[in-house]
Amino acid sequence: MDKHGNVRQIVEGEGSYAETEKLVRELLVDANTEVNLPEPVEGGEAAGGTKGRNPETYLGTARAEYTK
Repeated sequence: MDKHGNVRQIVEGEGSYAETEKLVRELLVDANTEVNLPEPVEGGEAAGGTKGRNPETYLGTARAEYTK
């Protein structure tokens, strides 16, 4: 939402992170032109043993012990 209360982006599900980050930064600067934002975080590493999956969104047989 922008400073006027207008919805500026709707994203369903995961993804669009770079686009969302860019828009959030634009909205923050628009709301306060004197804001000093840190550099955006690029990349990142997946947790080991997850093959790139997020353990919060994937529940497979390897994690079945938690469903008992």
